[in-house]
Amino acid sequence: MKKQKIVIIFMCKVDDKVILEIKEHIKKIYGLETEVIFYEQDLNYAYNNQRNQYLAEDIIQEVRKIKKKEYEKWLLIVDVDLYTLDSDFVFGLACSNDGISILSINRLKHRFYSLEENERIFITRLKKVATHEIGHLFNLDEFCHSKKCVMQCSYPLDLRDSYLCESCKRFLYYRLKGYKYSLLLYTLWHA
Repeated sequence: MKKQKIVIIFMCKVDDKVILEIKEHIKKIYGLETEVIFYEQDLNYAYNNQRNQYLAEDIIQEVRKIKKKEYEKWLLIVDVDLYTLDSDFVFGLACSNDGISILSINRLKHRFYSLEENERIFITRLKKVATHEIGHLFNLDEFCHSKKCVMQCSYPLDLRDSYLCESCKRFLYYRLKGYKYSLLLYTLWHA
C-alpha cells in the first residue's frame, strides 16, 4: 500500500499564520505528510445566482479532473458560500471515493454574521472543519457518540473539539494500516 499524503489546496487568499497553523494541526492529527499548495481557479462554473452560492459538488467534480494520485487526500479551501444539492449551506463536503473534500471559510468568519472579526475563533473553526472533512476521506463518519469529537456533526461547531476521540483515532489507525474494517465494527467501537 502506497503511503497516504494530505494535500491542502488553498483556492483563496489566507494569512500565512493561518496556513501554517492548519498545516501543522492536520499533520499532527493524521500523522501523514501534509503539503500546502495554492491553486487559483475561477469558480463561476459552480455559481448559482438565484441562491448567491456555489455548488460544492460542481467544484469537486471540476477539480477531480486534475487529481492523478489516488494515495493523496485533497482538501480544497475556498472563500465562497457553499451549498449542496440537499443542503441550504455547508461548511464543507467530502467525496471519499475521489479522495477530495472542500471547505469554505466564508461562514467560519465572524463577518458573515456581521460580528467583529476574531482570528483565534476563525482559526479554531477552520481546524475543526478541516479535520472533520479530511476524516471523511478516511471513511470516518458522523456516527461518533462522543459529543466533543470533531467528527460529531450534530453538536454545534464551536462546542466540539478540534481533535478525534479515541475511538475515531483507533479506527483511523487501522484504516491507515490498510485494514478494511466495516461500518458495523466502526459503530461498535463507538457504542
